[in-house]
Amino acid sequence: MKFTNTGLIEFLSRFNHANSSYWYGTIAGQKANKALYNAKKRQYPAHYGASRTARYNNDIKLNKNVMDCIGAIKGYLMQINGKLVYQAKFDLGANGMFKKAKVKGKIKNIPEIPGLGLYKSGHAGVYLGNGYCFEASSFANGI
Repeated sequence: MKFTNTGLIEFLSRFNHANSSYWYGTIAGQKANKALYNAKKRQYPAHYGASRTARYNNDIKLNKNVMDCIGAIKGYLMQINGKLVYQAKFDLGANGMFKKAKVKGKIKNIPEIPGLGLYKSGHAGVYLGNGYCFEASSFANGI
């Protein structure tokens, strides 16, 4: 599959604050469910503490899409025939993805090209154009 900036924007257009929720360590294309919750709670206990359980349970009840910041991009890269298929070569954190980027620049110089990656240490987003971005921000701030 050829990945494009416009393909990334089209993919991300399926996800918004109303139908998606921020879950640390997850990838766009995954749905909130008890098995995923239990796996992520074991993997990242600091992000899945008791004070957050009610929200996670509500996300499961609502069958929300889940992702973290870099998971939004990984979800696009891991699509095969419209389905999420895990591929280790794309399983990088924000810093690892930035390190692999061939072209880098300062935000003040960003060209008007939707689909460019946005990065700060430990966090990523996608430029949508016209000054807007797609960001899976945090547990508190959501998508």
